[in-house]
Order: sequence, then structure tokens, then C-alpha cells
Amino acid sequence: MNPSEAVRLCTLISALSPAQKFTDETPAVWAVVLEDVTLADAMEAVKVLARRQAFIAPADIVPEAKRLRARRLEQVGTPTPNVDPSDAPAYAAEQRALVAAVASGVMDEDGRAVYEAGGRTLTGARAYYALGHRLVERPAIHAAAGGAMRQRVPHR
Repeated sequence: MNPSEAVRLCTLISALSPAQKFTDETPAVWAVVLEDVTLADAMEAVKVLARRQAFIAPADIVPEAKRLRARRLEQVGTPTPNVDPSDAPAYAAEQRALVAAVASGVMDEDGRAVYEAGGRTLTGARAYYALGHRLVERPAIHAAAGGAMRQRVPHR
């Protein structure tokens, strides 16, 4: 979270809890403490926290944001990367990107279904599809499907 995002977060908390004291320095300090929490996760955590407590501190937001991210991962799950597993660095990078996308809420169940349909990667690596028991690049699948379609459709 950057300082301008921390200002937005503190403004939200101040509106929810008018008795909570904030100074001009509060957002800058909160930005440092919450540097590894996204604004979206922090705001979602604040919505949860505001329902059960009158005052909200960064120490409350961090664990709640982690719980929210873990819950998203549990609900949606992480798809298998559409990257050749023999390319270990690319596969690992894609796996990390998938976990981050699901945990942050960027990839929901619909997004997972689109991803699993193939042809996409989050890291820009070449997309691979599972075809039977082997992986093939996307152009090979399209060529195979195109050949099969040409065989079934009579030419005029």
C-alpha cells in the first residue's frame, strides 16, 4: 500500500469510526506498516472488522487480509498452470502468478474456468494444453482441430 492508498483507507476507517483518532501523520505510518497489503484487501478487511469492533488498527487489518486471501484460495482453488512443466522456471512463475491472482480476488471461479479452457498464461509464457497424456503448444492443437474439422465438413 502506498501513502495515497493509506489516505483512502484512513478516510474510510475515520468515517466508520468517528471516535478513532487520526493525525496528519497516520496515513504515512500506516502505509509503511501495511506495505505488503493491497488497498483492495485492506478495504475488504476493514468491512469485516468494522462489523465486530469499534476501532481498527493496522495490526487488525494484516491478519484479516491474510484470512481473506486464504479463503479465496480455498474457495476458488489454484488452476494447473498452462505452461510446459518441463520449463521449471516458467512453470513456477506461472504458479506464483496464479496464486496471487486467486488470492487477491482478481481470478474468481469464472476466471479460473476461462484460464483452464487454455490458451492463456498470466506471465506471458507460451501456453500449453493437456491433450490426452501429453502437452502440446496451442498452434498444434488448432492445427489438429482444424484438420479434423476439414475432414468432417464437405467442401463446396
